[in-house]
Amino acid sequence: MTTRPSATTVARASTARAGGWPLARTGALVLLAAALAATLASPALSQTVTWEAMPGVRELPSDPDPITALDFLYGEGAQANDPAADTLVAFARDYGTFLYNPSGAAGAAGANGVWGPWHRFCSRASCTGIDAGLVTAAGTIVQSSLAGDGYTCRATNRGRRWTCGIENLTFYPLFESTLPALAGPDGTPALLAGTSDEGDTRRSQADGAPGTWLPGGRVPGYPQVLGEVPPSAALPNGRILIGVWNGALYSDDGGLSYRPSNAFGQALYIGRSFAFLPVAGHPYGGVAFAG
Repeated sequence: MTTRPSATTVARASTARAGGWPLARTGALVLLAAALAATLASPALSQTVTWEAMPGVRELPSDPDPITALDFLYGEGAQANDPAADTLVAFARDYGTFLYNPSGAAGAAGANGVWGPWHRFCSRASCTGIDAGLVTAAGTIVQSSLAGDGYTCRATNRGRRWTCGIENLTFYPLFESTLPALAGPDGTPALLAGTSDEGDTRRSQADGAPGTWLPGGRVPGYPQVLGEVPPSAALPNGRILIGVWNGALYSDDGGLSYRPSNAFGQALYIGRSFAFLPVAGHPYGGVAFAG
């Protein structure tokens, strides 16, 4: 395909989740784990993939390019289990962050699956580009920008009010881990992040609240993407993955330290995306892929 898809097409296509992770950057796949042959027997790999634009919508304002991440802000209260109450959030590098709602009402989709227009919402006086962003399981929006002086902001009320300068650091990348060994005291999934400092990482077991980000393991090379391998018989606590400018590393202690994989230190290797494919009977539960 040589033509560039519309923003609405990209929005609809990119919101699938792999192991609970929002899908961000894509790229060529490099196999990191063994047993590719076992995956070829999966019926899912032979299915035809189709794409469609979301109905009843407009293009993102100013057609921001690129969209650095997409995630869902789920419904609340009585609508918590209603997919029609979900709101799509787009983090756009050049134009800030957008909510996709009907009639300007934040947090809900339109009736009969018809979505309303995109609405820009800003974490401070001027909308600036977003390099990393996610919506946590608790419905908190966290976003970070490397532009200018850099900043990281957090909202717990669907983007209406923001706390910025969480740790006086710029978080990139951002990731929410579902590994039980990393959960906070109340069972909240842990947030993991790289920072604007080379090789520095942070983690929070309190939904990313200010003052809760503790230092994590350092890595050689700028962090680019975080991911995880779920618990299995061979890895009871699961495994954290981190892609850097020199390849991929992993952590078996919840991100307190990182070890190089065999895909580290190779020329031109940059880990930019992860996905995990479950495979029945595999000792690690499946196969990890990196872009």
